[in-house]
Amino acid sequence: MRSRFSVRSTGRGSNPIEPGPEIGLGQSRVKTYFLKLLPPRPTFAQDMTPGEARLMNEHGVYWAGLMKEGIAVIFGVVGDPQVPYGLGIVELPDDADPRALTAEDPVIKAGAGLAYEIYPMPRAVARR
Repeated sequence: MRSRFSVRSTGRGSNPIEPGPEIGLGQSRVKTYFLKLLPPRPTFAQDMTPGEARLMNEHGVYWAGLMKEGIAVIFGVVGDPQVPYGLGIVELPDDADPRALTAEDPVIKAGAGLAYEIYPMPRAVARR
């Protein structure tokens, strides 16, 4: 699987908790986003059907590909006791729309009732 987004780091400062130089892609910068995947029902993590489980496996493969490409920083399930949800942190080129990334997720393409909330992280600092 190949994504239309590619990210190349030009380096960070030596202190992992202090921002260093911008991460660059030629003339553009990288933006960081928090993606929250909402389940179709509160009990989804406990009672998904075999078809939903297969779809979630495809979702995991999709996100593993984003990780391999350097787009996803981290992803996984958040064990919120109210309603578990999916979390993804991604870095995209300044001019990229994160909705294009979520639209390619198999769970969204399948119309299975899952939905993303997308939040920019304008001052994100990451350990490198």
